[in-house]
Amino acid sequence: MSNIAIFTSEKRRDKDGGMKVFLRISHNGDRFLAATGLSTTGGLQGTMFPRDDRNRNAKRRRLDEILTAVEDVLIANARLTAAQVKPLVQQAINPARKTGQKLTHAIEAFAAQKSGRTVGLYKQTAKRVSEFDQSADLESVDAGWLKSFEQKCSATMRVNTVAIHLRNIRAVFNWAIDEGKTRNYPFARFRIRHEKTRKRSLSVEELRLLRDYPCEEFQKPYRDIFMLMFYLMGINAADLLHLTKKSLRGGRIEYTRAKTGKLYSIKVEPEAMEIIERYKGEKWLLSPLDRVGNHLNWLHRMNDALKNIGKKYRSGRKPEGEALFPDLSSYWSRHTWGTLAAEIDTPIDVIAHALGHSIPGLDVTSIYIRFNEKKVDAANRAVIDFVNRK
Repeated sequence: MSNIAIFTSEKRRDKDGGMKVFLRISHNGDRFLAATGLSTTGGLQGTMFPRDDRNRNAKRRRLDEILTAVEDVLIANARLTAAQVKPLVQQAINPARKTGQKLTHAIEAFAAQKSGRTVGLYKQTAKRVSEFDQSADLESVDAGWLKSFEQKCSATMRVNTVAIHLRNIRAVFNWAIDEGKTRNYPFARFRIRHEKTRKRSLSVEELRLLRDYPCEEFQKPYRDIFMLMFYLMGINAADLLHLTKKSLRGGRIEYTRAKTGKLYSIKVEPEAMEIIERYKGEKWLLSPLDRVGNHLNWLHRMNDALKNIGKKYRSGRKPEGEALFPDLSSYWSRHTWGTLAAEIDTPIDVIAHALGHSIPGLDVTSIYIRFNEKKVDAANRAVIDFVNRK
């Protein structure tokens, strides 16, 4: 007779503090423990890991696979003793490595399902992996490989940039497991490090100062486009610059966000319309891409200009003095809108819909135009009125 129970212990932890997950196996009157290679932040309910456990779904899938493999071994070797069956169980949990699909190829295959800027991010990850280890495949990558990759990247990258590449690799492994391409999950024993990102938003007083500041003439278009992005609830710069005249109809801007593929519909308030009219384009809704074909080039100029607002420019010299907001960039418009919306007690679900985020407490992401458009429109008007209020 055989029996399998899942076992964790407060006294048995991995280097990150997680409780190791074991199988307590009873077989023909004797018992032994078998390590699964998994860890957890708390007790398990069946094979379900706690909600705060990182990669909980992938861990559950892996534990289910292990249980199935071990059950098969015990049934096939019902007459062996516990001592005889133990090495067979361990071999079933950790089978000999086999050659799998190249990791770079898997990343590229996964990226092909994405769109917009996301594709480029995964291609960058594939490039980094190739530079580090061209031979890496879905079966050979383990926690040690990930640690070495992290150390290599950290020599030339910031912590959060390295974390982006590691999260991309993790997403590829989750996909590969779902697709039946591998059973290997190296992130079960590896934690992705990250550093806290500085808050990237302006207070209402700072936003008013930026809006009204007598900046250099060449900086004004960049400052005004920043304000337009804010008035349009933090619209992404790439999406804004690629809007056509057909995108504006019935007093609303309608577009599909390149990053997520979601449909947006934003009411154009008078403050936003005034800026649109001032920078009206010929081919595009706005003029920047009529002059600069690549939006990334224009965005680079924009961010450089925003960072230097407040400095004095003299002919033939570098700008002098202090900048108003040295870290300011186009992306701050989105954070600022969300921050100010929260400051005036806008319901969190309305903010989430306006920014295209998941609704707090739900596992699905809703497209906010299927929400109540009037609520989102009213929230944006209230935020703009808050800024205009003296």
